[in-house]
Amino acid sequence: GSSSGLGGGVAAAQGAQGAQECQVCFADVPETIVGCGHATACADCLTMYITSKINDADVLPWIPCPAPKCQSPITPDQIMVATAPLDVAAMACEQLAKNLVRLPDWSPCTQTSGCTGGVLVNSANENQRVKCLGCGVKMVAKRKKEEQDPEIAEMIRERKIRPCPKCRNMTMKEYGICNVINCDQCGIWWNWNSNETGRSSTELKNRARSMGTLWEPGELAFQQGLQQSDPEEFKSLLERNGMKFDPNYRRGTG
Repeated sequence: GSSSGLGGGVAAAQGAQGAQECQVCFADVPETIVGCGHATACADCLTMYITSKINDADVLPWIPCPAPKCQSPITPDQIMVATAPLDVAAMACEQLAKNLVRLPDWSPCTQTSGCTGGVLVNSANENQRVKCLGCGVKMVAKRKKEEQDPEIAEMIRERKIRPCPKCRNMTMKEYGICNVINCDQCGIWWNWNSNETGRSSTELKNRARSMGTLWEPGELAFQQGLQQSDPEEFKSLLERNGMKFDPNYRRGTG
């Protein structure tokens, strides 16, 4: 998305804490990020950066400082000052939608393609046709049913399926993938083995290497063997788990 272009510009300029000019457009007096103290972007470029993150729906679990490799969150107050009200509203809607889907009483819209709305189910409207709060089309308000599948329950007991440490979304890690994975519901990165969380896969992988928790026993060897014996299936394994194949990347280094 457009955020990568701005982030690349910041990285290329090698912005440093306490810089006296914007590292994107070189204007004077860059804005200082409250949490970390970095000052790499002027007010206009910071607004462009935040807006691009919102437009790309890359706001979970937070929008990080634009300085290279910094994962400190930009504070809500600073986002409100730097960003147009409609963009702030879009970000709030994205956050709200991600939180609502975790509520057992939330009934998501099933009538309109792309609608992220729905209704909160209560004793008065349960199993009744009511208007979706998003699109206004009538839908049946139904509570979520707890998963009773015995196979799923057994996999949870055996820890083949584990909850995300942040949102409790039940997740299954495919065999042959390292332990640092991304929650497809709340967007947090977390370690399958240690339950540590972070916004960046890089910081978690570095921590996991030092603690010896990056791989489950035998899985790195399996992945390396698969790359040699069946390159196409190896590529498919990566793609199924949201990773791009890089022929120059050495397994076990990241």
